[in-house]
Amino acid sequence: MAASAPRRRISQGSTFEQQIGYSRAVVDGRWVFVSGTTGFDYSTMTIADSIVDQVEQALANIDAALIEAGACAADVVRVKYMLPNADDFEPCWPAVRAYFAEAQPAATMMVLGLADERMKIEIEVTALKPEPVRARAPMVSFVAPSGTGKTTLVESVIGRLAARGLKVAAVKHDAHRIELDTEGKDSWRLRQAGAETLLVGQNQFAWMSDDGATPPLDDLVDLLFADADIIVVEGYRSAGLPTVLVERPEVDDPHWHRPAADRIIATVHPSQVDEAVQVVIDHFDLR
Repeated sequence: MAASAPRRRISQGSTFEQQIGYSRAVVDGRWVFVSGTTGFDYSTMTIADSIVDQVEQALANIDAALIEAGACAADVVRVKYMLPNADDFEPCWPAVRAYFAEAQPAATMMVLGLADERMKIEIEVTALKPEPVRARAPMVSFVAPSGTGKTTLVESVIGRLAARGLKVAAVKHDAHRIELDTEGKDSWRLRQAGAETLLVGQNQFAWMSDDGATPPLDDLVDLLFADADIIVVEGYRSAGLPTVLVERPEVDDPHWHRPAADRIIATVHPSQVDEAVQVVIDHFDLR
């Protein structure tokens, strides 16, 4: 699991931040907490008299903090409006409605005193940034008729890639049913009762499902191998992956169908480990 990013503090140079001891915003993981923000222009430490001007400046200050935090108005999930005079709130509605049009956050309006009598509104927001989208690791498929020596080659290729510091995942496709469980064991009994079962041991786990459908390869990879650098697939000829065809002249299976020519990135003999490794590195730019 990746380490969480350190907490980050954002300042806008307000003298209030220095005098009181706070940040305009604090970023903690995906959360962004923006302090109560007023209509001061912090570059000049001046504030307009109009409530509408103040709310627009406050929203501009908030927007600048959100952008520096890597967020935007659409990410806001909570907003609090604080005003000394409740009658001043309605003139603010067009500005706040436009700014929060996409987010439609939970909101609270409170009537209370503010720190400076010139302040007519203070706005505090909390935002949640979207989950970062990580590009799926590249996948390469090694295919060959049975008895060619494909698995021995794949084993060596994985070892060489791992020795380069790459995190390698492997998917082995088997056309036959795989039985990982033992009849009579507790996990077997839970499956027989109708449950999907996650069997967890020391530094290992196995997910067993009998729902009758094989999940798409992309779904399995996203679920299990999100942090891999390269995924080596043995089989899955029909998945349309970049393919290394393993051939041994003396092995000829008339019932075995070659993958489409435009998917083949190399053809190797099972003894050509170095060549196979280099093909994978070059094709996916894994240097």
